[in-house]
Amino acid sequence: MLDIVKASAGSGKTHELTGQYISMLFKESPYPYTNYKSILAVTFTNKATAQMKERILKELYKLSENPQESDYYEKLLQTPLVRKKSENRRTEFIKEHSANLLISILNDYTYFNVSTIDKFFQKVMRSFARELGQYVSYNVELSHDEILKVAIDLVYNSVGQNKKLLDKLTYISLEKIEEGKDWNVAELISDLANELFKERFKILKNSAGGEWPEEKDIEEVDLINKNIIRKYRKRKKEIGEKGLAIMSKWGLKPSDYINSSRSPFNIFQKLAEGKLPGLTATFKKLVGVESWYSRTSPLKETIIASANDGLMDLVMELIEDKDAPRYMLAVGLKQSMNVLSVLRDIEEKVQEYCREQNMVVLSETTQFLSQIIEGNDTPFIYERMGGCIDNYLLDEFQDTSVMQWRNFFPLVKEGVDNGYNSLVVGDVKQSIYRWRGSDMSLLNTKISEDFAGSNVRNRSLEYNWRSSENVINFNNLVFGYVHKLLSNDKTLSDDSLGQIYKDYFQKIDSSRTPSPGHVYVKFFDKDNTEARKMRNFECVHAEFLDSVAKLLEGGYSQGDIAVLVRDNKEGMIVSKLLIEAGYEIVTDDALSVAGSQAVQRAIAYLRNINDPSDSIATFLTGRYEPFEIKERTLYNIFEEIFASMGELATRQLPYVTTFLDKVIDYTAKNGSDIDGFLKWWDIHSDKINICASDGKDAIKVMTIHKSNGLEFKAVILPFMDGNFKNIKGYKWIIPDIEPYNKLPFIPVNLKPDLANTPLAEIYNSEAEIFKIDVCNLCYVAFTRAIEQLVVIAYNKENHFGKVLYDALAENKMLVEDTFEVGSWEKPENKIEGEKKPQHDGLMEEDLPQFVSIPVGDRLKIAFKGGEFFNSPKENSSRIKGIVLHDIMSGVITLEDVKSVVAKAVEEGKIEFSEKDAVCSFITKKVESVSELHWFDSTYKVLSEVSIILPDGINYRPDRIMFGENEVIIIDYKFSDNRENKYRRQVQNYIWLLKKMGYVNVRGYLWYNDGIEEVEYLA
Repeated sequence: MLDIVKASAGSGKTHELTGQYISMLFKESPYPYTNYKSILAVTFTNKATAQMKERILKELYKLSENPQESDYYEKLLQTPLVRKKSENRRTEFIKEHSANLLISILNDYTYFNVSTIDKFFQKVMRSFARELGQYVSYNVELSHDEILKVAIDLVYNSVGQNKKLLDKLTYISLEKIEEGKDWNVAELISDLANELFKERFKILKNSAGGEWPEEKDIEEVDLINKNIIRKYRKRKKEIGEKGLAIMSKWGLKPSDYINSSRSPFNIFQKLAEGKLPGLTATFKKLVGVESWYSRTSPLKETIIASANDGLMDLVMELIEDKDAPRYMLAVGLKQSMNVLSVLRDIEEKVQEYCREQNMVVLSETTQFLSQIIEGNDTPFIYERMGGCIDNYLLDEFQDTSVMQWRNFFPLVKEGVDNGYNSLVVGDVKQSIYRWRGSDMSLLNTKISEDFAGSNVRNRSLEYNWRSSENVINFNNLVFGYVHKLLSNDKTLSDDSLGQIYKDYFQKIDSSRTPSPGHVYVKFFDKDNTEARKMRNFECVHAEFLDSVAKLLEGGYSQGDIAVLVRDNKEGMIVSKLLIEAGYEIVTDDALSVAGSQAVQRAIAYLRNINDPSDSIATFLTGRYEPFEIKERTLYNIFEEIFASMGELATRQLPYVTTFLDKVIDYTAKNGSDIDGFLKWWDIHSDKINICASDGKDAIKVMTIHKSNGLEFKAVILPFMDGNFKNIKGYKWIIPDIEPYNKLPFIPVNLKPDLANTPLAEIYNSEAEIFKIDVCNLCYVAFTRAIEQLVVIAYNKENHFGKVLYDALAENKMLVEDTFEVGSWEKPENKIEGEKKPQHDGLMEEDLPQFVSIPVGDRLKIAFKGGEFFNSPKENSSRIKGIVLHDIMSGVITLEDVKSVVAKAVEEGKIEFSEKDAVCSFITKKVESVSELHWFDSTYKVLSEVSIILPDGINYRPDRIMFGENEVIIIDYKFSDNRENKYRRQVQNYIWLLKKMGYVNVRGYLWYNDGIEEVEYLA
């Protein structure tokens, strides 16, 4: 059976998931103590994964010690496995079974399958690495930012050899200048290029055939599109000129008509100047000539004559404007036409770069798996995964994307069809990540449709266990009103959208005695005039700070309070207000490693080491005490730099240690290349934060998106706005309108003007969903509060603040634009009758010092080579061979040896102390074959280049050299062991080159003690 559970905020979702998981552990099976191996629980964050694992293990421990104390005891008594036991034996059985399960899981933790959705998909993907054309050892890149930057740079660098690309970029820049915007197209290109990694684009591209449009088709449609724009503007200019000519013929000017100097006929002058002003309401009423003049106008007859002379026809053409929708569409798609071919080039560079780096972007994983899983039998998928999952528990299902569900569906369906239970938990009202690819319709309707006819149960968790009574009642009132609005909204094209809030109501458990809680809502008008706007801002700021002060006076500590904002801009305003008022705060910016003075100084030192001519880096490093860098590996360089800082590094130890952890991660993947690290740092530094301590007594400032899943005793929303009309971004479509249907797909910029074009249906559909997005964001924000909810809102049309105002006004709950219920006082203070002393936010404790061990005694990073020349370990020869193969791949001529070995040191393949020995070893080896001219530029060399057969099998000889009439293949063997398998390998290489058309091909094995020519057996 598939159990679909709708879990509103605070309804005990984790409790439900844990209960279902533990019940599944008590299912009947041949090996009951390993049931956990056949259960997969999937969450969306590492934190949620850790919490769920901890919860399950704690409950198993409790069940193994005293089962009756567990919330799940009664549930387990109803499981078939327990009911088989005699009644007086059941409790003891639960105790014993739980203990055995706990021991099994702890001793076989790898198969405790509670993971993030990305981690699970990565595990499956590695099982299909060969089918996907990837090495099993491919690297996973969490963010596509760096890859995208490289790809865009590669495209820009090709401008010199690509005149069409140059012309397009120039045209886009000129268009931006005409619109009064910055000429630089980098931001526009980057924004649209980000769309390439989004699932909605991938799905649409696949459904359109998977191929980008041809350049000739793009140019053809672009030309037609420009002609539509040009003809429309030309016609409007002609109308302006003809209108002025008719007026002049009759001795009239625009001010002679109705409203004098403000006459609507001034539009003809603007049109004649090449401008395209919008029609005023007054102009739209000019359908009858009697509205063209005032009663007392002495020019009445002349004006009527001008109307009959053709001016009325021009006015009606402007009012009806039949060509406007087509023109507005052309203008809306003009930008898309210009960048489409650029995006195609960028995607090609992205794929090329990923192949070269043996890299897969995390966001690509879902698509790769979709290509493999679609159309295959589920048992085959199970077999390749190396195990069989019977039960699935999918958490936060409202955040699941279409492709993710496509990948999960055959697995879940197989389990349900075979009689195994699975669970899906989510809340459509908390779907706020649509911009990441989540699709609320999956939980809202689609999953039930997919399992139509199967054993499915839909239910809701009715009680709220998080919030206080007043907070719950307030949210029931507000979102009940939202449900009424959506249910009665006849403009919604999808009826299911109107039912998203049908389960808004949450019950309060009468058996508990929580604090009644407190809700305070204050409304302000939002005016467009600058003076009024500034006064409102000042009032809002004062109201916000007053709310913080009241909470602290009521006994709450700073650490109890969370301020939730929509974006970083609002966060900066709030943070500034709080800091100026003397409060301690914790924000993402405050936790940014890049903001640490110690880290900034270390980066400046590294820039100076990398480029002594960098004047800024030289200036910064010159301000500090100089010291000698003795190490050349990246981690040890930084460790020395921080050691030189003394007290500063100690004061900022959390930032320093987090930074060094990132350095280790970087070098593990990319080696110790300094220049490469600095480029990586410039791209990723703003995303690296330290983990905040929950014990810090400071006000938390965070975005609503980041607060999802969290709870706080007191929540303040200082800028509750929620503009229903603020739609942004792009939507990819498969066009069905000429001439755009010649292209398989195009991106559409979601601007309000689209509502008046042939794409109105698409825009209106997006507008409807965006309205739900705004409501959902507000729902998440309102439901984070446990005891205190403070909302400072703007009462303005087409904003959620207006909905909130109307909900309270309808129930007559507003007093002078204010709603309040409950007390600002903390419950325990109220009960005890006294206030607890306030913490000043400072904590006295001894910080650990940053310790540096002298060079020579310190622990060092494990190198890829790891002192292989003198290593007594049995596998040292294997390690040596791997490292020397890497180094030799870069040696084309004898002159390359020193630079290639130096690079190997920087990349952490060998230690600095071994540099000379390795250099000597390779130099002697190369010089030993000098008479063969292998390393003196006689031959054209291909090093470590793959030969790919039609069936996808990949071969990679170490070195192929092309002479005038011969081809030589060399395979390095850094040992003295001569085996037939090595000869067969080279013989296969020779066969491949001969199949490629080369006649005179010879192959050699190069051992430590000399070379051996391999005889080719035809």
